[in-house]
Amino acid sequence: MSERDEALLKCLEALYGMVGILSAALGERMSESEATSFGRAHGRWNSAHTDLLREMRGDGDE
Repeated sequence: MSERDEALLKCLEALYGMVGILSAALGERMSESEATSFGRAHGRWNSAHTDLLREMRGDGDE
């Protein structure tokens, strides 16, 4: 993995952590429908993030 890829991976992992914290904090103040929408969006982002990490680490289905 190149230095650029490693740096990008670290940034993405930090962003992932921040999104998790943000979702917990916002969950307390959101309406039920807002929380559901946010949860779905977070799920889609999480899936894309996981796929990207696998691809960058060379674990992807090739």
